Amino acid sequence: YIVEEIEGHYVDKNETIFLKVKWEGYEEEDDRTWEPEDNLTISGNHMLEQYYSEFGGRAAIIEQSKKAAHLRRQTPLSRTLTAQPPSCSKGEKKHLTDEVSSAAPKHWNPPSGSWEDEMVTINACDVGGDGKLVIYLAWENGAKTKHDAQTIYGKCPQK
Repeated sequence: YIVEEIEGHYVDKNETIFLKVKWEGYEEEDDRTWEPEDNLTISGNHMLEQYYSEFGGRAAIIEQSKKAAHLRRQTPLSRTLTAQPPSCSKGEKKHLTDEVSSAAPKHWNPPSGSWEDEMVTINACDVGGDGKLVIYLAWENGAKTKHDAQTIYGKCPQK
């Protein structure tokens, strides 16, 4: 396989950089794969060096990841989540996620692979009735969906 383009990256907790690779001759989004950087040192070395230079080098990518992780750890979970949604006056929307976009498809399922290219934002986080974290997402096509945290961790790699 030949690397045509590197489209994105994320860094795991062991500081391994994973790169989203578009392979030459494979045009479908589902054909793109997340590869550890070591897998690209031979066939995609030039592409890898060029990609890293766009971000100030490999070390800069690692440093940005550490800073982002540090900021995430500083945000207390108890401040961002509430066991009970806030009460509201009659006629108001009950929750940010109650709003439905008219452009949203009625019966739509998220893609089977990575979601990072089609997801726009996390609208809200809440604690479900079972005490588990529930995350509400907004998508490029206007759809809004609700998922458990484990699904989000697997489908939305952190950059």
